[in-house]
Amino acid sequence: EAPLLQMVAAERVPQARPGHRPAPAPAGGGLLLRRRVRLLGRGGRGPRLAGLRRELRDLAAHGPRSAAYSDPEYYIANFFNVYVDSQLHSSFDTSSWNRTGGSWRVKLFSGLDPSVTHEVAIFKNTEPQFNSKYVVPNYVTVHAFTGSSGMTLAQPSKPPRWKVEFLGDSITAGYCNSAQPCSTSSDCTPANQHFNESWPALICSALGAECHVEAWSGYGMAENCCGGKTLMSSVWLRTLGSLQALDLMLPHQTPPENLWDFRRWVPDAVVINLGTNDAVSWPHVIPAYNMTYLALLTVAARAYGPSTHFFLACGPMTSKYCPQVDWVMEKARAQVPGLKISFLNQRYYLNGSYGPACGYHPSVRVDLAMAKGAVPVIRRALRRKS
Repeated sequence: EAPLLQMVAAERVPQARPGHRPAPAPAGGGLLLRRRVRLLGRGGRGPRLAGLRRELRDLAAHGPRSAAYSDPEYYIANFFNVYVDSQLHSSFDTSSWNRTGGSWRVKLFSGLDPSVTHEVAIFKNTEPQFNSKYVVPNYVTVHAFTGSSGMTLAQPSKPPRWKVEFLGDSITAGYCNSAQPCSTSSDCTPANQHFNESWPALICSALGAECHVEAWSGYGMAENCCGGKTLMSSVWLRTLGSLQALDLMLPHQTPPENLWDFRRWVPDAVVINLGTNDAVSWPHVIPAYNMTYLALLTVAARAYGPSTHFFLACGPMTSKYCPQVDWVMEKARAQVPGLKISFLNQRYYLNGSYGPACGYHPSVRVDLAMAKGAVPVIRRALRRKS
């Protein structure tokens, strides 16, 4: 029997039973979750274990059945790739799942040589809730991995040496990067958002780094481009990106049980590119942008410690916010002695020399160029740290 992944609808919210503890992995084996995850029954602050790939900040593992919570009208499908021994083996998405809830089994792979150990990675290609102004729970809950009676979970490979975190918007999320045909008028959908070919994913691959990515299209540091009240400066604080308060008293904020514990995972480098969406409201939003960015940066620097190197990027869709990024860097250096911080110039990648724009966003060709430009810069900082 081929191994199966049992999942529940993406719009369900985990309701942990009091005193419930997740069932342990089989003896001698392990499961790794390489993104922010919420383990059911652990108060929402479980560790990022490490084996599933991509923005698993929206994937909860080893939990009980969930209760329906989201409005089906706002449900957006999630898309996944399955890699076996680093090779793309299959893909699946949640577009055909019942929006009112339910449980599904997903075939991951079959026909592998049972005499050798294989590494399987599930990679989430889409952002928490694709290009949505109104945020509702849109994540996926993993209940179990099943297979033939002889299947065992081997010890995972040694984790990567480096850890890198990315915080951004559609540019970081790979929005529309695989649209065909690729032009400024491309139809942008979850199906053509290929985060596996985005510049952050390519950087992680080139560095051999373990990465966390918090990126959402349309969202800004202090103001969004196109409506909605959820900001990336708030999403950064979350374990599950699409889980926020829906009550009238604290709308758009993060429930305490969904706050991420920054002690769990300390990156060696942090890359931030936020400002493109704020810049739509230039200049009146500049004071709020400056103060919010500076506050986030100082909180991150103090949470992660003096060894983390911060890269503040600007571009390539607009350079309006570059002077404000410089301002934030200058003020942060004054407020946090010994802060390691650098400017990452991404302004010129959409000038036509590096590839086309899809829906005005970086195409996979541009993503590749952006990654090639950033890898040496980040690698030098990591080597200096060592």
